[in-house]
Amino acid sequence: VTPISGDIAGGNIITLTGSNFAAGMTATIGSIPCTTLTILSGDQAECKVPPSSIAGTLDVTVTNPDEKTVTLEAIYTYVA
Repeated sequence: VTPISGDIAGGNIITLTGSNFAAGMTATIGSIPCTTLTILSGDQAECKVPPSSIAGTLDVTVTNPDEKTVTLEAIYTYVA
């Protein structure tokens, strides 16, 4: 995940790097879905960060349509 922090207002773009990203995948920060998610390749996607009501560090979870899920714990920080 790059960058690893952003304002609680959201709206910035983070890059997710991994493998086997597939059309229809989803990504969440905490439990909130990315506002938009664009798959750039099988190993890279961009997430428009949703707003958060509080500052803090949250997990980022990526789920492919085949239900395979990867969670990076405490990786993204919302800053007030």
